[in-house]
Amino acid sequence: MQHSFNGLPLVILVWMTQSASAQMVLSEIMFNPAGNERHDEFIELCNLSPTDSIDLHDWILCDGDGCNRIRANGMGTRLAPRQYAILLVPGYTANSTLYEGRIPATALRLTIDATQFGLNGLHNSRSETVSLMTPDSVLAGQWAYTVPNAEGISEEKISLAAGDDPGNWTHSKEVHGTPGASNSVSPLPVDAALIPGSLRIDPPCPQENQSAQILCQIENVGLADLLDVRVTAFLDAENDSTWIAAQTIDFLASGATASVRLQWPRVPAGACTLCTGIEAAGDACTDNNRLCISLVGGYEKADVIVNEIMILPGAGDPEWAELYNRGERTIDLTAWYFCDAESSHTTALMPAGSLLPPGGYLVVCPDSAWLKAHVMATAITAQIGKWPSLSSTQDAFRLFDGSRRCVEAVTWNEKWQIERGKSLERISPRVPTQERSNWGACTEASGHTAGRKNSLFLDGLPLQAAFDAAPNPFSPDGDGREDHLAIQYHLPLKTARINLRIFDTLGRQVRFLCNHEASGSQRTLFWDGCDDTGRRCRIGPYILFLEAFDAESGRSLQLKKVCILAGKL
Repeated sequence: MQHSFNGLPLVILVWMTQSASAQMVLSEIMFNPAGNERHDEFIELCNLSPTDSIDLHDWILCDGDGCNRIRANGMGTRLAPRQYAILLVPGYTANSTLYEGRIPATALRLTIDATQFGLNGLHNSRSETVSLMTPDSVLAGQWAYTVPNAEGISEEKISLAAGDDPGNWTHSKEVHGTPGASNSVSPLPVDAALIPGSLRIDPPCPQENQSAQILCQIENVGLADLLDVRVTAFLDAENDSTWIAAQTIDFLASGATASVRLQWPRVPAGACTLCTGIEAAGDACTDNNRLCISLVGGYEKADVIVNEIMILPGAGDPEWAELYNRGERTIDLTAWYFCDAESSHTTALMPAGSLLPPGGYLVVCPDSAWLKAHVMATAITAQIGKWPSLSSTQDAFRLFDGSRRCVEAVTWNEKWQIERGKSLERISPRVPTQERSNWGACTEASGHTAGRKNSLFLDGLPLQAAFDAAPNPFSPDGDGREDHLAIQYHLPLKTARINLRIFDTLGRQVRFLCNHEASGSQRTLFWDGCDDTGRRCRIGPYILFLEAFDAESGRSLQLKKVCILAGKL
């Protein structure tokens, strides 16, 4: 005898129950809301059936501590085919508006027959198993969520038609989740994506005008295969995009990835933003179609020099250094840094986006009060928190650009005889940094010229010639004008050993300026008008006598030049 229930055969009722349980799924769980934990937890369900509605009245929802029955929330309890249902606790309507504007009107709002889910709400400090069952306790879906989750981040099912295995659930991509709507992690029909973190360049620290490779990876995260995916690379400078290169991927199957390599012919100097973008016909999501990274290109010719440095300050004063832009273009100092002789003690030079214009001075110092009191307002200043202590007997100041290339360095030792309270000034910005005679102690009473023209400044070098000197006459009287004689030679030799002696008119040697030193074909030296004992020479004419010898070729030569040491009348 066949049993019946309300006129329906029992076997049909069992079939209907099993069919409904197979179509209903748990799709999202918010157990750690960004709002009130008592009122803002939610659970989302979905009816996967393409044709059948399901009445959810008296369906059972359980966590690890207790079970609830589903009830209507002003919209009935019948869930249409392909429709989402959002379960909110009874207290949500009166106490919260957190999800208003996020729950679509097409979603079915439901509630439960208790004040909270389970016994005391969903735990956010320990895992719980959430179960969905038919009124007669047939299991429809079950998920043991993991902790911790950031506030406002729900757990979402990736593929609603797949099972509840751990690989099919993950954290929502959206704060507050997607209540009553398609999950943020669910694949779309057509969706091409750039893989986060895949954008890089090779070499990673390129120089100006150097070619580089732009590398990235794309993935077909949609359900359909993709044809003709276009990948572009461009510079995004304040939304004024500059196109670099492009490549087209002819075919990319669903779930597949592809590596892209684009050629960047000429990398610019300074800081820039490199971006890649993808385009695919019918792409349903463009939020994952762009990647950008910040990078800094090195300078082919930076023209930023160490111009003055306080190595042995007076009592209570700080060490500091002055840089000068001797070039004709503005230099971006983003990611520049410096160090002393110990390269491990590196220090950032300036904040990102700092610019040094042509002819501009930059003074870096650990003491902001000293900078404010002693540096001219026209100069750029930067307080350095981590200053490498400089040694006056042997040390260095080395400057690196954003590509980590050393662009400038001055090295000194005990022979330089650093004076306390007097900065070390560069005489000419055009002469190589490491030329010892191009440095001297500041002659101003304050002991420095931070942020302004050096007291020893001399830029009027002679034109390239066999042997010349300027200014001639010169007056080394400490007034900051024509105090040094620039001696320049140009030899028909690739390398040579050089002697440069200075004699008075009686043939007596007063200064041995260069003693058997290695030299290239040209060089500039400076004479401060003092003899070998450091005393000021008398006013009058002097003879510059240059000897050069090339051991490889056996050639030697001698050159003479008369100069006049003048003084105030």
